[in-house]
Amino acid sequence: MEARAKKTSPTLIFLCILGLTLIQGVVWIKAIQVWGAPDEPGHFLYVKLYAELERPPRPEDIKAPDWEALLQSMRDLNWQGYVHPNGKPIPLEQDPTLMASGLQIGQKPPGYYALAAQWLRWRPHWRQMPLAEQVIWLRWLSLWLRLSSLIIVMTLAMRLWPEN
Repeated sequence: MEARAKKTSPTLIFLCILGLTLIQGVVWIKAIQVWGAPDEPGHFLYVKLYAELERPPRPEDIKAPDWEALLQSMRDLNWQGYVHPNGKPIPLEQDPTLMASGLQIGQKPPGYYALAAQWLRWRPHWRQMPLAEQVIWLRWLSLWLRLSSLIIVMTLAMRLWPEN
């Protein structure tokens, strides 16, 4: 008698992948310090301005107080400017990664940012929240979008290839 390999249920695989994605997302939200992703300040500024202006922002919409509020939030979380191995620390305001991070405005399509701006506006009293809390709120949206995309893709795959 020949032993047959037991086939793993596609639904079980799907639920495992979904569960691992959820765990990874929650760990990322909780463990990675706010402003920890190199482009997070630029994406956040795009969303914040979009929410305030209720239209896609343009580069000229970025005002000094917007950057100063962001920099103060970073200082509050003990962020420091880039330190070159052969040089002295530079001021946070001159950090090359931070300066490049603001380039999303005017260069990226506004679709995601419109959704994120609406998500931010749904939060009661969002304008009074510290910027770090606003970033965490937006990270939850990113996780929700990731999980939603995964559910859609896996559902389509199970319908297209039901025998696998």
